Amino acid sequence: MDFADSSNDYEHVWDDSAAFTITTLTKANPGQITTSAAHGYTTADVVYISGCDATEANGNHYTITVLDGTNFTIGVDTSGWTAAGTTGNVNKPDYANDYTFA
Repeated sequence: MDFADSSNDYEHVWDDSAAFTITTLTKANPGQITTSAAHGYTTADVVYISGCDATEANGNHYTITVLDGTNFTIGVDTSGWTAAGTTGNVNKPDYANDYTFA
């Protein structure tokens, strides 16, 4: 099945929210992320990580638990992951409702 615009890219059927820079991803159980600015997320939001030094995190979605305005956990044991520096981004995919099928 294709979309009305003849595309069939089902992997990216969302409008991405603004990305926040990851300043820290701890090696812990569960892994904790600190962002460079207030993220505005709530517990149970699903976020997407890309470009992180801890390459194991990249390209994955995580259900988070918010600790405060710049910190949340990702519900995964990261203690064996590559140490993360100050690179990488996290954003919350906002699923688009304006797609129509052909």
